[in-house]
Amino acid sequence: MEDKFKIVSVSGFCATGSSAIFDLLLEFSNTESFPYEFRLLKDPDGIIDLYNSLFDRWDDLNVDIALRRFDKYVEVLGRKNRCYLPLSYNYDELLGHKFYQAISRFKKNLNIKSWQGTWPYHWHEYSSFKWFVYRCLARLKKEQYLYSSDSIQLTTRDNFYFATKELFNDLCEIIAKGDTSKLILFDQLIPAINSSQYMKFFYDSRIIIVDRDPRDVYVRGLIWPFIPTDNVSDFIYWYKTIRMEFRLKYTKNNSILCVHFEDLIYKYESTLSVIKDFLSLDDSMHVNKLKIFKPQESMKNTQKWYNIDSSIISRIEKELEEYCYNFDGLNDR
Repeated sequence: MEDKFKIVSVSGFCATGSSAIFDLLLEFSNTESFPYEFRLLKDPDGIIDLYNSLFDRWDDLNVDIALRRFDKYVEVLGRKNRCYLPLSYNYDELLGHKFYQAISRFKKNLNIKSWQGTWPYHWHEYSSFKWFVYRCLARLKKEQYLYSSDSIQLTTRDNFYFATKELFNDLCEIIAKGDTSKLILFDQLIPAINSSQYMKFFYDSRIIIVDRDPRDVYVRGLIWPFIPTDNVSDFIYWYKTIRMEFRLKYTKNNSILCVHFEDLIYKYESTLSVIKDFLSLDDSMHVNKLKIFKPQESMKNTQKWYNIDSSIISRIEKELEEYCYNFDGLNDR
């Protein structure tokens, strides 16, 4: 069998510092990366939802809707940012205008069949104007004119693992320009929670999960709209619930490494050694050491809570004590 790429996914729990690991790994000569978060696998309407529809909820309607939503999400991920579009990620340009080609091959490998037609569920997507047109055509017994622009898709689970593995191998080939000796880095490709269940989608993969002191996560959350900080009780619930779900679903695996953001800064050499062993990296590959990830600079992003209301921090320390990093005896900021 031809050589396959090894993928390294770096992820965290939101504002936990996964980019620090990503920057560190970019210092090695045998790594290449996709430059931004790669969300095709784990996001709603991505590959994982397609998998769930094919394996856990197979029904011809469910499969068709999952494929339709996947197509729409792929379009959002691939298209170029425009001021008149709500959101785009520009994957196609970032991948040398080969992203859509790779997706097309993925769908071909899935052996998808399609035909002209529509489900009533499709009508949920209609705008008010399109629904009005449909109702008018229906009264005239000519609704088939509207159906003719729609289609139904169907496939089975049979080729799913092969198709997915080939898709990510194709993407790696684009990123590394065919050099299979390279480790291919993806940020946020695989979620931290239940991560071992995602490894079946790759020929070869490693996962690094980064966590961080809740006090600093709270500070970061003050400027991030998806972290609940208006009420400290909500923040504590959010932080604890995510970690409890992680522990509940975590399966010890030699291909998964958990790292603390603070360890990478305050225990740099020992943590670096652990990461190198995990990924089979050696010192000769670390050609840009301390040039991209700079611990002394990142240290400024720790213990930022000293300017926050002390009653809030005290509550976090009390209720999330087990997650608070022990800075005793370490270098002062």
